[in-house]
Amino acid sequence: MKHFHASRPAPVAVIVATLMLGSAASAFAQQDEQEFPQLMETPVAVQDVRPDMIQSDRVRAAFQGVRIMETLDFSTDEVELENINAVVRVMPQDRQDVSIDFHKGPKPEFEVIGGKLVVDGGIEDSNGWGWNNDWCSRRDRKNERTVMTIRVPRQLDIAFDGAVDAAVGPSDGGDVAMFGCGHADVAPVNGDLNAKAGNSTSLRIVSIAGNASLHSMNSSDLKVDGPIGGDLSAKVMNSSDMELTSVAGNATIEDFNSADLELTTIGGDLTVKVYNSADLEIDAVAGSVIARIMNSGDLDLDRIGRDLDIEISNGAGAEVDTVGGSLEATLNNGSDLEIDALTAAASVDVTLNQGSTIEIANGAIGSLDLTMYQDSTFDFGGRVETADIHMYSDRDSYIAEVIDVRLRKDDRAGGEVRFGKITNLNQ
Repeated sequence: MKHFHASRPAPVAVIVATLMLGSAASAFAQQDEQEFPQLMETPVAVQDVRPDMIQSDRVRAAFQGVRIMETLDFSTDEVELENINAVVRVMPQDRQDVSIDFHKGPKPEFEVIGGKLVVDGGIEDSNGWGWNNDWCSRRDRKNERTVMTIRVPRQLDIAFDGAVDAAVGPSDGGDVAMFGCGHADVAPVNGDLNAKAGNSTSLRIVSIAGNASLHSMNSSDLKVDGPIGGDLSAKVMNSSDMELTSVAGNATIEDFNSADLELTTIGGDLTVKVYNSADLEIDAVAGSVIARIMNSGDLDLDRIGRDLDIEISNGAGAEVDTVGGSLEATLNNGSDLEIDALTAAASVDVTLNQGSTIEIANGAIGSLDLTMYQDSTFDFGGRVETADIHMYSDRDSYIAEVIDVRLRKDDRAGGEVRFGKITNLNQ
């Protein structure tokens, strides 16, 4: 259903000025009022924009002094903008439907399809990939940009696809997607959020009170400035970037195809896959870590509070400052693992294959089970209580101190295990 705002009486000064313009100006004004009945409507109320609503310079500039030209209401709670060059404010409210204030610029087509409102700006797909190559340049064509305010339920279900700059107000969570070429700022989310960014877009979220499912793909950027109050599920791929601060709960991360992810702290456990030249940097994980690193992927992790279970293969690598619990590691095909310290390792179980290396600067190990094949090396600068070592490598390894060790060396192995200090050796 479509309706219009009633025009308010014009101020006396405006009436006098209009009379002085002559008949030509009067005719133009009448034509404008026929096409846009609320031409004389007051500007959008400032109180609609809350102080915690983040707006980019593009959004602020586009909404400067705008008027409501037309209002359209739709009986749906899901919105998708597609093929559009637009600047949009999204206002989550206590409502179950969608209302759109159209301000200026080319008017898109509105259609409800399968319970979803589709707002189509009509920009043609120039390459057959579902988005337009010149959308980025269209963001600078101010006279071609549609300017709208979209009022939606507090539980978000909105997607942007095109040359869109958007500001989304505080919400109770839901779904937000950003594709094409543009930028969106999302104010604090008081609930769970599922957010996606793709195709050279950028998506910034202030904070997420609940669980977060985040997906950044195809050269996009996704950033959460503040804390995530629940669990995290994150996927970053295809030369994209993701930057996060703290996660209160557990985290599951997949980082691949030359993508980068940075995260400060995780309050629970971490399960992670990093592969195909991707990079992952994390300051601290309070719980345990399960990591699979492969194909030139790289993991940089400062502190692990509990156990580390890690597999590295095909030229990948990992650097860890401290591990607070036990270590289980399998390395293959020229991979490497560097650890500064094992602070309380009751057990360490290591298998090294095909030229892989592990270097641990210092610490204490209760029980060490070590197997080395094919030019692999293990160097440890700390103390081991008991060790069971299987040696099949042609390269030397080193352990600073061991109390009780059982060493089994293959006759064909050319390497040696050297000990700085040893109490009891069984061969």
